Amino acid sequence: MERKQKTSLIYMICAATLLAFLGAFLMFIALSKDFSPPLGYFSKDSLSAALLYAVLACGVLLGIFSWIYFRRSKQIVVSNAAPLYTKVAGGFLIAALLWCTGEDLMHMHRTSPYWGLILFADLLALFFIVFLGCSMGSQSLRSGPLSAFSSFFPPLYAVTQLFLLYFDETVATNSPIKIIYQLMYIAFMLAFTAQAGLLLEHTSIFPRYIFSFICSAVFGGVVSVSALLCILTNTPGHNLSYARILFCCAVTVYAFCRLLSFALIKDTPAGNTKEETA
Repeated sequence: MERKQKTSLIYMICAATLLAFLGAFLMFIALSKDFSPPLGYFSKDSLSAALLYAVLACGVLLGIFSWIYFRRSKQIVVSNAAPLYTKVAGGFLIAALLWCTGEDLMHMHRTSPYWGLILFADLLALFFIVFLGCSMGSQSLRSGPLSAFSSFFPPLYAVTQLFLLYFDETVATNSPIKIIYQLMYIAFMLAFTAQAGLLLEHTSIFPRYIFSFICSAVFGGVVSVSALLCILTNTPGHNLSYARILFCCAVTVYAFCRLLSFALIKDTPAGNTKEETA
């Protein structure tokens, strides 16, 4: 990646951060003033809700712009080890996954029609953790067969969670937090399918990788920060457990760190080293 493109990526990361915090603030205002519990949605004349959707649309447009912009990039080949902040973010995501998995197992009932899917999701979470562990290891581990094999499980985990969220009867289908939470999982799934492609040295997939992580960061930031604000102020409407809020926060941090790793790590000429995909 050229120096100009790295600088542009840093600007995009800053813009995504601003959109995430602005969207979270608007979500909190909309939940505290314009949320109707009987409807499970915002009132029709809510200005803050309209501004929230405008901010989310800007986040998607930013991702689309990054996709178009980085289609001109050269092959992404780096020789440096995974930076410390990426390893810390991966550890944070592992902790969030373990908490979510434990919560699922503790509250699961055999009478639930989806208990089998919950168990399957928890199994996928373990392989997800294996992949994250590989990404924080040595260069040989990050580019080895175990990492390549386990890289297919994070997208599958996201798919199962999407199904479980959709059929969750404890939260209204039109809940704004639930909708944005599902969008985060979709972007997260696309990001990890792209990361699996990078592990297989399909560098043409890099623009979709950037697009997906930008969207993941914006959606995850809106959900997690607004939910934390609701908890601090005792505002109802977020409908998320502490484990799910922590997972959203971990996804946001991980997405930003992965983007930063491409913006800050020094590239080497293509063909001299193996592609860094951790």
